[in-house]
Amino acid sequence: MLLIIFILSFALIFSFLIWQYVLNIYEVDFLVEPKELFTDNKSIVRIEAIPINSFGKRAPFRQVKTEFKILEGFNYIEVVYEDTSKGILIIRSIGQEGKVQIKISTNYSLIPTILEILIVKNLA
Repeated sequence: MLLIIFILSFALIFSFLIWQYVLNIYEVDFLVEPKELFTDNKSIVRIEAIPINSFGKRAPFRQVKTEFKILEGFNYIEVVYEDTSKGILIIRSIGQEGKVQIKISTNYSLIPTILEILIVKNLA
Protein backbone atom coordinates (compact mmCIF):
# COMPACT_ATOMS: atom_id res chain seq x y z
CA MET A 1 0.00 0.00 0.00
CA LEU A 2 2.84 2.35 0.84
CA LEU A 3 4.47 1.60 -2.51
CA ILE A 4 1.28 2.55 -4.38
CA ILE A 5 1.04 5.87 -2.50
CA PHE A 6 4.70 6.57 -3.26
CA ILE A 7 4.24 5.82 -6.98
CA LEU A 8 1.09 7.94 -7.23
CA SER A 9 2.69 10.89 -5.44
CA PHE A 10 5.79 10.63 -7.63
CA ALA A 11 3.62 10.57 -10.77
CA LEU A 12 1.66 13.59 -9.55
CA ILE A 13 4.80 15.61 -8.78
CA PHE A 14 6.40 14.56 -12.08
CA SER A 15 3.26 15.59 -14.02
CA PHE A 16 3.18 18.96 -12.27
CA LEU A 17 6.86 19.62 -13.07
CA ILE A 18 6.41 18.65 -16.72
CA TRP A 19 3.44 21.01 -17.01
CA GLN A 20 5.16 23.94 -15.27
CA TYR A 21 8.54 23.75 -17.00
CA VAL A 22 8.02 22.02 -20.35
CA LEU A 23 4.44 22.57 -21.49
CA ASN A 24 3.68 25.97 -19.98
CA ILE A 25 4.23 29.01 -22.24
CA TYR A 26 6.45 31.69 -20.71
CA GLU A 27 6.89 33.95 -23.74
CA VAL A 28 6.29 34.10 -27.47
CA ASP A 29 9.03 34.55 -30.04
CA PHE A 30 8.46 35.40 -33.70
CA LEU A 31 10.25 33.64 -36.53
CA VAL A 32 10.51 35.79 -39.68
CA GLU A 33 11.96 34.00 -42.71
CA PRO A 34 13.48 35.68 -44.74
CA LYS A 35 14.01 39.10 -43.19
CA GLU A 36 13.08 41.10 -46.30
CA LEU A 37 10.94 40.86 -49.43
CA PHE A 38 11.99 41.44 -53.02
CA THR A 39 9.94 43.23 -55.68
CA ASP A 40 9.75 40.19 -57.99
CA ASN A 41 6.17 39.14 -57.09
CA LYS A 42 7.48 35.68 -56.13
CA SER A 43 9.29 36.21 -52.84
CA ILE A 44 7.33 35.51 -49.68
CA VAL A 45 7.91 36.11 -45.98
CA ARG A 46 6.64 33.64 -43.39
CA ILE A 47 5.94 34.95 -39.89
CA GLU A 48 5.31 32.38 -37.18
CA ALA A 49 4.58 32.80 -33.48
CA ILE A 50 6.60 30.27 -31.47
CA PRO A 51 5.61 29.48 -27.86
CA ILE A 52 8.67 29.32 -25.58
CA ASN A 53 8.81 27.25 -22.38
CA SER A 54 10.96 27.87 -19.28
CA PHE A 55 13.97 26.16 -20.87
CA GLY A 56 13.95 28.61 -23.79
CA LYS A 57 12.81 25.95 -26.26
CA ARG A 58 9.62 25.56 -28.25
CA ALA A 59 6.80 24.37 -25.99
CA PRO A 60 5.66 21.00 -27.37
CA PHE A 61 2.02 20.39 -28.30
CA ARG A 62 1.18 24.09 -27.82
CA GLN A 63 0.07 26.78 -30.28
CA VAL A 64 -0.41 30.50 -29.81
CA LYS A 65 -3.54 32.32 -30.91
CA THR A 66 -2.23 35.39 -32.72
CA GLU A 67 -3.74 38.52 -34.23
CA PHE A 68 -1.94 40.17 -37.15
CA LYS A 69 -2.68 43.75 -38.19
CA ILE A 70 -0.88 45.53 -41.03
CA LEU A 71 -0.20 49.07 -39.88
CA GLU A 72 1.80 50.44 -42.80
CA GLY A 73 2.48 49.31 -46.36
CA PHE A 74 -0.64 47.22 -46.90
CA ASN A 75 -0.67 48.41 -50.52
CA TYR A 76 2.80 46.86 -51.11
CA ILE A 77 1.88 43.29 -50.14
CA GLU A 78 -0.80 40.68 -50.41
CA VAL A 79 -1.63 38.15 -47.71
CA VAL A 80 -1.14 34.65 -49.08
CA TYR A 81 -2.03 32.69 -45.93
CA GLU A 82 -3.17 33.66 -42.45
CA ASP A 83 -3.94 31.24 -39.62
CA THR A 84 -4.57 33.08 -36.37
CA SER A 85 -5.08 29.90 -34.33
CA LYS A 86 -1.60 28.59 -35.21
CA GLY A 87 0.06 32.02 -35.41
CA ILE A 88 1.19 31.90 -39.03
CA LEU A 89 1.15 34.71 -41.61
CA ILE A 90 2.58 34.47 -45.14
CA ILE A 91 2.82 37.62 -47.24
CA ARG A 92 4.01 38.31 -50.80
CA SER A 93 5.26 41.48 -52.45
CA ILE A 94 3.20 42.92 -55.30
CA GLY A 95 6.18 44.55 -57.02
CA GLN A 96 6.72 47.89 -55.29
CA GLU A 97 9.51 49.00 -52.98
CA GLY A 98 8.59 50.11 -49.49
CA LYS A 99 8.29 49.26 -45.84
CA VAL A 100 5.65 47.11 -44.15
CA GLN A 101 4.83 47.27 -40.44
CA ILE A 102 2.84 44.45 -38.88
CA LYS A 103 1.47 44.58 -35.33
CA ILE A 104 1.29 41.15 -33.69
CA SER A 105 -0.74 40.51 -30.55
CA THR A 106 -0.99 37.24 -28.62
CA ASN A 107 -2.71 36.09 -25.45
CA TYR A 108 0.70 35.76 -23.78
CA SER A 109 2.13 39.20 -24.58
CA LEU A 110 1.55 42.28 -22.47
CA ILE A 111 2.16 44.71 -25.31
CA PRO A 112 1.99 43.95 -29.05
CA THR A 113 5.11 43.38 -31.12
CA ILE A 114 5.67 45.49 -34.23
CA LEU A 115 7.66 43.88 -37.03
CA GLU A 116 9.15 45.88 -39.88
CA ILE A 117 9.80 44.20 -43.22
CA LEU A 118 11.58 46.00 -46.04
CA ILE A 119 10.68 45.43 -49.70
CA VAL A 120 13.78 45.99 -51.84
CA LYS A 121 14.71 45.54 -55.50
CA ASN A 122 16.29 42.25 -56.44
CA LEU A 123 19.66 43.23 -57.90
CA ALA A 124 20.79 39.75 -58.91
